[in-house]
Amino acid sequence: MASGNPETSINIELAGRSIVPRSPGRPKDQGLTLRRREEIIVAASKLFAQHGFRATDLNQVAEQLGVAKGTIYNYFPSKAELFMACVELGKAGLQQAHEEAVAGADNCPLAQIRQAVAGYFHFFDENPHHIELMMQARGEFKDGNWLSGAPETHECQAFTPLIELLSRGVEMGVIRPLSIKGMHDVLLNLVVGAIFSKHIGKTSMSLSDQTAEILEIVFKGIVQVEPEKNGS
Repeated sequence: MASGNPETSINIELAGRSIVPRSPGRPKDQGLTLRRREEIIVAASKLFAQHGFRATDLNQVAEQLGVAKGTIYNYFPSKAELFMACVELGKAGLQQAHEEAVAGADNCPLAQIRQAVAGYFHFFDENPHHIELMMQARGEFKDGNWLSGAPETHECQAFTPLIELLSRGVEMGVIRPLSIKGMHDVLLNLVVGAIFSKHIGKTSMSLSDQTAEILEIVFKGIVQVEPEKNGS
């Protein structure tokens, strides 16, 4: 007769059995997680660019990827955070374009600036939707929360490597000893202006086809001979 003690009863029932600890759940595949996250960002980037931040619904992203909407929320708690990730993807691509372009240039600041600008233009020729995302970010997130820094410097942050190249050029004596910030701002205005002008259809030329002319003006200016002042 079994003991009335519950603990004794349990011991009798388990006697002679091999107790195998329950195996833990399958470990999470970090590589798969990162790939899925990137797939979501890539798909969302094009949808945001096509329809705009406000008109894009996460259902559209889920449908394009063939997943449930809840899957998107597993990676991004809100549409705004997904949009920020899309903008960051563009920044990362631009940074990679800079690094690859500079790595393939001679060890001279001027050559590296030439290649860097060519790299920026090639990146945006290949990824025009990232131009649209930059423009939307300025309009939708004017408080600057989507990136660190003030709203007016959003684009500048992606081009900050140019500052180091300009500084080194001045140190080497191949660039005039002007204000580094001033030179950076002028160069940036030309580059960003060309990018936005192409995007809104003011020119049919690719950005890459404009590179040589823009850099010719940057490096050599527009003045052939200074006119003599009256009375000199």
